Amino acid sequence: MNIKRITWILIALLVVSSMLLAACQPAEPAEEAAPDAPAEEAAPEAEAVEEAPAFKACQVTDVGGIDDKSFNATAWKGIEDAMADLGVEGKYLESQQQTDYEVNINAFLEEGCDLIISVGFLLGDATAAAAGANPDQMFGIVDVNWLESDNLYGSGFAINEATFLAGYLAAGMTETGIVATFGGINIPPVAVFMDGFVLGVEKYNEVHGTDVQTLGWDYVAQDGLFVGNFESTDDGRTMGESLMDEGADIIMPVAGPVGAGTLAVMEERGAGLIIGVDNDWSVQFANQSEYVLASALKNMDLYVYETIQAAMDGSFVGGNYMGTLDNGGVGLGYGGVDVPSDLQAEIEALTPQIIAGEVSTLPIDLTGETITLYHFGDLSGPYAAITAPLVHGAEDAIAAINEAGGIYGAELAIGFADTGGSIDEAVAAYDRFTGEDDNPLVMITYGSGEVEALAQRFVEDKVVNITAGLSAKGFYVDSGYTFGLGPIYPDQFGLVMNFLSENWDTYKPAGAGDEIKLGYLSWPTAFGQGALTPETRAFMEDAGIELVHEETYDLSPTADTTTAILNAQAAGANVLWTNSLAFGPAALLNDLNSLGLRDQFVVAADNWAMDLALYAFLADPAYGVGLIAPTPYLWWTDADNAGIQYAEGLFAANERPAAEHNVGYLLLVAGVDLAVEAITQAIDTVGYENLTGEAVHDALVAMGSYEALDGVFRFDYSGGSRSPHEAQIRMIQGGPDAFVVIQDWAETPDLRPSE
Repeated sequence: MNIKRITWILIALLVVSSMLLAACQPAEPAEEAAPDAPAEEAAPEAEAVEEAPAFKACQVTDVGGIDDKSFNATAWKGIEDAMADLGVEGKYLESQQQTDYEVNINAFLEEGCDLIISVGFLLGDATAAAAGANPDQMFGIVDVNWLESDNLYGSGFAINEATFLAGYLAAGMTETGIVATFGGINIPPVAVFMDGFVLGVEKYNEVHGTDVQTLGWDYVAQDGLFVGNFESTDDGRTMGESLMDEGADIIMPVAGPVGAGTLAVMEERGAGLIIGVDNDWSVQFANQSEYVLASALKNMDLYVYETIQAAMDGSFVGGNYMGTLDNGGVGLGYGGVDVPSDLQAEIEALTPQIIAGEVSTLPIDLTGETITLYHFGDLSGPYAAITAPLVHGAEDAIAAINEAGGIYGAELAIGFADTGGSIDEAVAAYDRFTGEDDNPLVMITYGSGEVEALAQRFVEDKVVNITAGLSAKGFYVDSGYTFGLGPIYPDQFGLVMNFLSENWDTYKPAGAGDEIKLGYLSWPTAFGQGALTPETRAFMEDAGIELVHEETYDLSPTADTTTAILNAQAAGANVLWTNSLAFGPAALLNDLNSLGLRDQFVVAADNWAMDLALYAFLADPAYGVGLIAPTPYLWWTDADNAGIQYAEGLFAANERPAAEHNVGYLLLVAGVDLAVEAITQAIDTVGYENLTGEAVHDALVAMGSYEALDGVFRFDYSGGSRSPHEAQIRMIQGGPDAFVVIQDWAETPDLRPSE
């Protein structure tokens, strides 16, 4: 029971009752005084009724002072309003440092304050301790809403709702395409401002197809730019100068009076706009209002005022207040800058969507959850040389993503099975994974055979398959959940054949004639025969390319291809195509040089052929010169690309052997990036609780054009396509890694089979 509160109420009631009783007594008529009557002794005066003491509301500020024009000042305004409207006595003590918190609270306890309100997250421990030790004392606190005590009414503010609108506004108003935010100290009540701001910018980009960048905050890592205090305007000046020098023309400081230093820089430069926080900066800084775009209003004064009212009228109870757009606890106030009416209309339309929960203004927090990606491939059979880098690329990429915070805090796990190159083992691995997990989302596969064998199962179970096995049949026949990490082999073949047809005079062997005559020499597997389909046969006929010879050779680095080469020569072939891993073309190139026939053929192959692994199988590195292949990705030598730099960093950090510095490793780093983006978008769309393989499938389709690893790979699965349709063409022109672009990114023919 709160004795102090009840005592105060009883005193007030007694005073009011005595006043009412006096008012109800009938007035007696005045008697005329008798002449010469002796004067009567004056009656003693009635004892004066003691006035009830005024209700005393006391505020303990955070550092920054009562007149910080922001946080403390806004809370104090609530007490000032109560002084004016309710007749309370208001007092405050300023904290100059964190050790003052407990001292100031104790001082107000000794003074007999009826309600003590502490201001700020950092006062949480001191306030909780005081409330626990003084159960009859009423407390309030700003920005702490997780303490539970009958005598403590805390508060939180969904300021992210207001800063989301501010971020949207900033993205719509920036002229440089760069906006920024920074904080005082990285604590939750500050971070939440920044979360909403960045998400608001992202929402504007999503709606308008823009690419406005935000400096100063990464909501996934929950880290960014902080000055380390809430007092120094000099620090605000320094941070403002730095961000403006980086191109930011709109800045939201979340650091109390520190932001005034940033505003001063803008005034001096005559450029830039600021978004104020806590209260209306166009009022607080009226002389600089032309630089105030808007303010994210955190109406702490409303909470303070209503808490005082409840304490006075007896309705005070422990609990927590949450200020939102809906109840007016937070809001967006425009400043002294003209904002286009259409942009204002967009912001106005967003407000009810935020209130209804249709638009999220906070990053999703999946800390403690696990999302598993499965993959299986050959680490002990004929494909092991290329599969190992694929597997390690996936593992390293996932580890790096987890280190950076995972997917909204959820950790990525990985399940792997070695199939030894066996289709039966691949099916068994699939059965094992789906038996252990009742909601598998994504499986990564590496071979055409397993893709074809499992394509229908992926559809039936609604499990997304992201694959390096680029089989047309696996993608488009009884399929629908298989997505490629490159164009299907018929499309790759068609791209190269088109290029050779258009540039035949440049690349044809001496004495080859004016027509392309093709010898298709490859492995007998689904992969090896993957480029030779009814669609490519029809394509060649239409293009005037004659297929003069088909023959298979062993799936072995030491395969003897001399017979196949001589048979192709006898048939009149001048172009040889092989669909195989790097040791396939190596076998052909070794035997062509041994036969002295290298100059009689253009040798071309699928994307896997042009790889550093090729040089491990060539009898002489010079034998690789002239090999042509489509490359639906950048190469390691494109070192100015940020994605290549990222992959190089992973490769070095994990101390992978030089032999794995190849296409497989690079492909899977990008493949994991693609999978993570699709899962993230699926969560954004349906929510984590509804996340399924079907949702990831739909996200991959809805993503449209997506450049994984900053453009290392280009994907687009919209319009019924389940494989990319862009690639470069490169030729080996020198030693290892001299993979020179001879045709830049171009669209492939669409040679997918009919479903």
